[in-house]
Amino acid sequence: MKNITYVFQAGRTERLTNMDNSAKEFFYGYFHIKKKLNNVNLLEFDLVTNSELNNYINQFLRKISGLPFFSDLIINKKNKKTLLESKTIVCTNQRVGFSLLPMLWLNSKKNINSIVFVMGLFNNNPKNFIKKFFRIFFIKIFMKTFTNIVFLSAGEYKFVKNNFPQYKNKIHFLPFSIDQKFWTFENSDNSYKTNKNVLFIGNDGKRDYEFVIELASKMRGINFTFITKQIKIDQIKSKNVTLLNGKWDDSNITDLDIKNYYQNSSISIIPIFKSLQPSGQSVALQSLSMGIPVLITKSEGFWEPSLFTDNKHIIFVEKNKVDLWKNKIEDILSNSEKYNLISSEGKKLVTKNNNLETFSEKLLEIISS
Repeated sequence: MKNITYVFQAGRTERLTNMDNSAKEFFYGYFHIKKKLNNVNLLEFDLVTNSELNNYINQFLRKISGLPFFSDLIINKKNKKTLLESKTIVCTNQRVGFSLLPMLWLNSKKNINSIVFVMGLFNNNPKNFIKKFFRIFFIKIFMKTFTNIVFLSAGEYKFVKNNFPQYKNKIHFLPFSIDQKFWTFENSDNSYKTNKNVLFIGNDGKRDYEFVIELASKMRGINFTFITKQIKIDQIKSKNVTLLNGKWDDSNITDLDIKNYYQNSSISIIPIFKSLQPSGQSVALQSLSMGIPVLITKSEGFWEPSLFTDNKHIIFVEKNKVDLWKNKIEDILSNSEKYNLISSEGKKLVTKNNNLETFSEKLLEIISS
């Protein structure tokens, strides 16, 4: 097996220089597969367009379909040569997938094993007729063109399996997994904490930012830490909130910093909107691996609902209502027996089912198929 090319959106090249302070899960098995196989390449998006004409074409495609076409940030002369010489291309999200779609479609006779990870693609249903028409049109080309389509949410996988039965042989469910060697307590002590520190981390469009601001303002006896770029300081309504401006693909806050925040927090909260997107997946798994109980909005996008038992492995909250969340937060922070149960059982479940080595081996099977 030769010439495997991973394509990322951003942030990986910089992290490669300091992996001792970084977790490996957002490389999607790259290190494991590079160790197993020869000639594994890594490409990522440019920060600025490499072609004004291509930029205008992509803007037009985004406007009529609402889909993430950004080929002007990845398709240049050098990258195109690398991609077309590849036997396998791994697109690490659907933005990368749609950006490479025109090239893959035009070169379909090369029989490149094209793999794409999908998260929330089938969540949106535009009301505008033209946008809806072109969205469906391009998604059908996307489904037909890619050799293997990998879903990180069981809900979205089942939706596609039921609605696109003609592609059942090319779709896979592979639950997101984390670098458990990194996300662990240094002193192995994750038992009940007497402090009342609540942690909220996230930047994706399915997080309910307005709600978490409101929740903190109604629980002024508890300390909240928000790590996000989606909330501005002038939006904060109370003095019990510490706001840190950061996201994964910048250098403001490192994984090591995040790990320290987990270690100093009692619980991790993930209020999200209802959707097929597995929003909050990485934060939940990192928290649980650290022995930090997680509260998350119940949603059809939750990655493996059959495995996670409410009030044993995780705490589900039915709706984003302040009273519901307030009661559940106060309960877990005051109940040491329940806290220790969820801390212990959640960690055991994630250790067994969301291990990065297992994820990488399963991806290797898809690559080799």
